[in-house]
Amino acid sequence: MDSKAMEAEDAAQEVFIKAYRNLKKYNRMIPFAAWLYKIAFNHCMDLIRKRKWSRLLPFLQGVERGESQIDQHIEDVYFSEPVYLAMTSLSVEERTLLILRGVEEKTYEEIALIMNKNAASLRKKFERTAAKFRYAYSPQEKGGAKHAETVGLLASVTTAYAAVEYFQLKNEKGEVIYQEKDATEAPNTIIQDPDGTMLAFMQKRAEVEEQMAPGTVAAVYIKEHNPKKSVDTIIKPFEFAKLEDMQQEVGGQFEIPQELPGGFAFAAGSVEYEVDRDYDKEELYKLAEATDQDFVQQPLRWTDQLSHITVTYTAGEESIRVAITNIEGVADNMVYYVNQDQRKTEKVVVDQIEALYAEQPMRETVLKDIVWVTEHTGAKLEYRISTQSPNWDVEAAKKMMKVFQTSK
Repeated sequence: MDSKAMEAEDAAQEVFIKAYRNLKKYNRMIPFAAWLYKIAFNHCMDLIRKRKWSRLLPFLQGVERGESQIDQHIEDVYFSEPVYLAMTSLSVEERTLLILRGVEEKTYEEIALIMNKNAASLRKKFERTAAKFRYAYSPQEKGGAKHAETVGLLASVTTAYAAVEYFQLKNEKGEVIYQEKDATEAPNTIIQDPDGTMLAFMQKRAEVEEQMAPGTVAAVYIKEHNPKKSVDTIIKPFEFAKLEDMQQEVGGQFEIPQELPGGFAFAAGSVEYEVDRDYDKEELYKLAEATDQDFVQQPLRWTDQLSHITVTYTAGEESIRVAITNIEGVADNMVYYVNQDQRKTEKVVVDQIEALYAEQPMRETVLKDIVWVTEHTGAKLEYRISTQSPNWDVEAAKKMMKVFQTSK
């Protein structure tokens, strides 16, 4: 066994020792696996901080795989060099989020417990992290052939849902305002091989984003590893633990319910607005030349136009997530689902508004959601309520949809 494997084995043993010593503190209302993951995550983060290992345990996987051909196959596919290089472009926190959600299929609530983060903001961060990973990753093997299993991993990272049938929602005028298709119908995207310069740039961008406070947005120019001199707009949504604070932020634009049917109460939320991208690149370039810092930034302003709201409601161990997105001006509001034939979808109508209710089998549970589009305060808003609650069904979904229809 090499030194890294021995260190990883020692870390695993220490994690279980810590878990055993703290069994009395275990809250039975929390999933045991999530509680154990939390101990492992904190322990590994401590090791990284102490030893400054930038590549320590990127997947939080077990150490000894034995001589199993299946284990070796998994090793070859999911731990291949292209995947590993793409993962090194992410921060430790981003890699952890990507694996816990895309591979381990943990819920955002479980990940929030493990990582000490706000569940309402994790989905948005996962989408940004997945996009960065896809950009850094090239599925081309030697000879130009795509590795099917690795593409499968990318599919799991691409979306938390899996959706061959074609569905549409229309407004009162008969106009299509929302569509769902199988991912095989999506336009092809060419991903170029990442080079060392691009990977270094993306790593630095992730570090800058981590330093920004919630509720801030800035135009950022990174000096090194940036041959095209690109300026990025980095957004950190507002985060809220209290409903009154969140309601004060959105003002009269939207009324957020305190409770939902079934005993679900507000737990956390986030708000994001459109950004006024009025900045001068040349001014940023000049500022960069005048400083020794490796990046410069210019604070930007939010507009008063709502972009995205997420709200998490909880009832005991169960949770409901509500996402409201401004789709005004979106020409083709299309969502592509991987393996749509596995997704059980039906159209429902609540107060003359069409919606799609769906159930998607996951590894150990079923992801359920209802989505609809409506107009409010002069904008088209897409609503999506999702949960893994075993007690949720189409009737419960319609009741919650009605709450948001009457609380505008």
